[in-house]
Amino acid sequence: MTPALRGLLGVLAKVGAVVAGVLLLASVLGLAFQPAGWVALGVGVAVVGWLIGRPAAAPVAWPAPPRPPGTLNAKADAAADAWAFRLAGARPGRAFSTRYLADALAEITAAKLAAMPGVDPTDVWASAPDHLSPQLRAHLATRDDPDAVPPPLNRRVLRSLLAELEDL
Repeated sequence: MTPALRGLLGVLAKVGAVVAGVLLLASVLGLAFQPAGWVALGVGVAVVGWLIGRPAAAPVAWPAPPRPPGTLNAKADAAADAWAFRLAGARPGRAFSTRYLADALAEITAAKLAAMPGVDPTDVWASAPDHLSPQLRAHLATRDDPDAVPPPLNRRVLRSLLAELEDL
């Protein structure tokens, strides 16, 4: 038996006892009542009282929807996923610098150039001028010199460089 049904039966028993007491008192006093009407009234009052007195149901704890497997961008490859992971961790004070950004761009550019047909995978930078824009070449020029500070990139320039790398 469920707790809700037990509660309803308890209320019905209490109201039934009150109705039976009223009917017994009425018969002792010689008053004429129709018991069916009193029983129906008692059952109605019991059900309404039970409905009002019930605690509200707890909200249903729905499980979180599962995250789709893989990346949300169907065109993204492993290098783009790694790039997105690095950028997601780019917070002030967490060693994300223009040097780190230049190194990451150089790594992704080298991987993209190596995958192109007709490019020597052992020396991808020899054919870089044929495939890269002057802006990207200028930014990657600091990759071999550890003391050189790459120029900072604003959002517009970074987006244009990433779009260029995506098109490689």
